[in-house]
Amino acid sequence: MKTLVAAGLTTLALLTLGWSLGSAGGPVAATGASRAEAQASEHRAKKQAHFFAVVADLSNRDVTHLSQAQLVARRSALAELARYALAGTFPAEGRWKGFGVPYLIDDFGTRCALAHLVDQTGDGALIKRLAKTHNHAFVPGLVDDRELRVWLHDNGLSVEEAAFIQLPPFMDDGEGIEDDPEPIDDGPRETDAPVKAPPSAGNGSQTEPALGGRRPTRSARRSAPSWQGWWELNRQAFVDLRTRYHDAAVVTPHEGATAARGRRPGDVDRQHVLAPLFAKLTSEGGDIGAAALMAWARMGRAEDAPRITDHALAYVAKDSNKHRGLMLLAVGLAGTPRGAQVLTDILKDTPAGRHQLAKRSPVSTSVRAFAAIALGLSSKVVAIDALLGTLSNPKGREADLRACCVAALGHLGRAAPSMQRARIRGVLVEGVRTRAWADEVLAAVPAAFVRMRDDPGLLALQDDLARFRKPLAARRSVALALGAAEGTAARRSIEILLESARRDPDPLVRRYAIVGLGQRTPAAEVKTKEALELRRLIGRFYLSALQGHHVQHADRPWVYLGAALYAKRDAAQAARVGAQLRKALEGSGDRGTRSAAAIAVGLLGGADGRDSLRRLLAKARDKELRPYAAEALGIIGDAASQAPLLALLTKDASTKVRYRAALGLGYLADRKLVGELTAALATARSAPVRATLTRVIGELGDRGAIRPLAALASDTKEDDLTRARAIAALGLIGESAQPTWTQGFKRGANRANATPTLTIVLSIF
Repeated sequence: MKTLVAAGLTTLALLTLGWSLGSAGGPVAATGASRAEAQASEHRAKKQAHFFAVVADLSNRDVTHLSQAQLVARRSALAELARYALAGTFPAEGRWKGFGVPYLIDDFGTRCALAHLVDQTGDGALIKRLAKTHNHAFVPGLVDDRELRVWLHDNGLSVEEAAFIQLPPFMDDGEGIEDDPEPIDDGPRETDAPVKAPPSAGNGSQTEPALGGRRPTRSARRSAPSWQGWWELNRQAFVDLRTRYHDAAVVTPHEGATAARGRRPGDVDRQHVLAPLFAKLTSEGGDIGAAALMAWARMGRAEDAPRITDHALAYVAKDSNKHRGLMLLAVGLAGTPRGAQVLTDILKDTPAGRHQLAKRSPVSTSVRAFAAIALGLSSKVVAIDALLGTLSNPKGREADLRACCVAALGHLGRAAPSMQRARIRGVLVEGVRTRAWADEVLAAVPAAFVRMRDDPGLLALQDDLARFRKPLAARRSVALALGAAEGTAARRSIEILLESARRDPDPLVRRYAIVGLGQRTPAAEVKTKEALELRRLIGRFYLSALQGHHVQHADRPWVYLGAALYAKRDAAQAARVGAQLRKALEGSGDRGTRSAAAIAVGLLGGADGRDSLRRLLAKARDKELRPYAAEALGIIGDAASQAPLLALLTKDASTKVRYRAALGLGYLADRKLVGELTAALATARSAPVRATLTRVIGELGDRGAIRPLAALASDTKEDDLTRARAIAALGLIGESAQPTWTQGFKRGANRANATPTLTIVLSIF
């Protein structure tokens, strides 16, 4: 096996040398060449460089899972790809309304790289058949073809590697954005159901091994998370309810200039109302005591920190208490040196840590994982060594514990000195490159770089996305993180997201890249030449995708969300994007797609969008579409929407509609609505609606809600769940940080691959 790989690398080296010598000086430098010829030569050189980079990358990938026959075929295919690059005869680059499009076979009969490889192995009929129906398709539009998958399997190539081989068309910068491109067949429409791999050729077996010889894992066979899950996790980043509410507060002539922010709770509220209430409720124990302790801890008052630490450590010392892990988060939020030391002992499972938990046996992985997250919340950079040590311990194989160490390092790394940041970056990047940890751990790394605001770490991983490398969980997380990153939108990052949005064979990577492009669009006020070019590239993609070109049908909800985020930053295209979104909203598409269009219309805003949503609410009876239309109407923030949303909240028969109407009312940011919301909370009988009302009231952060919530929290006639939610809302009102501590964990997080403890943390509001 090693001999075969070495032989392939030797062939690559010789062919690369031949190409380098043969192109010395480059055709661009030839005297007398026309500008068009020079540009054509430059494009040819770029394509050759791409293919040689592909050969080098694929020659160094792990192929230990392949059979001997697959190894021989793979080596032959890579050598043929190098010869194809050396010859430099590529298909004509398709142009359609300013967009580059791929060709399997161009009008002159020239094959693309993938088609050439298939053709050279004697399967020319396969390529001719595909070219008749899907000549302009990217690999994701081809892989439903069973015969092609058989070829990939027999030649030891994965679908991801085939997508990497297929050269993306080079996109020019054009002049403006063209209207109404002609339709291009993008291949069969995709569903979320995974496509099974072909049977092994010639063995008569009825089993269906995955491409490359591995069966799909159980996680790979699960249906992909929906856009709704992504929205729930990320909505606060796009609709910051608390900031919107307090910034929109109306000041009357009698209230004075500071009254707009006077509705936020002050230190008097925290010291004389909330802290005594939480201290009293903590003594109740059980669920109420645990909720009160967490609410008290998240207020972050330094004078209360020692008492909070004492209460929390007393709670975790009792084996009968069922929320011991969560209470470690309270210890971390308190941020005392004593608490940090105890958390470190629990994380490292020392005798002192076991003593604190009243245990003689080893500390459970779950409790240690919560201790890791708590150390991240503690802001004690001295904990970095303990977290790195646990992460790198070869004996500690628990994915949950390691993933939480990664998340905590991301939290602590933001405030760490530059040397420690570099150390964290080195360990995390090396872990991904060597695949030293489980996929769930690798999936947590890109989000950690987002928390650290560490562009170098994230950029070090972005080429793995461009090359469609495994593990898939890490690739998905890189796509999410590139979209959520707060740094400057580098051109290379945008180009990688564009390629992934159009070509990546994994549905989730494509969808995260699609919405990430909208998140990373340079703001309208940035007038640099590069920012203008990036907005033009991103706009061209969305205006094409909105018309169904080069995107799978199942990707459309993500296109709508991403396009709305893009159009908010490019006012020149907002009207055109808005028209497309309203068309999708009012069309005959499936409920999930139209629901995404509703949220997108709300994000983009405007009178036309408001009218479309009102019409939809008036006539639609769909139990899935109407709730999102109600929420979207609130996102637009028009005061005239108050009456219809209040009617939905109090009278609609659907719990889902009432739930999202409550969110919409919060988005309206009207001070008078706090009383309406607290009154609705007192009369509501639906648990989901009560939960949403308490959350919305908490996110608004209005001091006027403290008294009714405190009464509800103290009412022993109420059920414990309702009281606990009221307490949580009070803690959210009292929290002085902006944004709240939970938002730091949610930004860029990959919930699809989150471990159990991280899932719990992501669910806390």
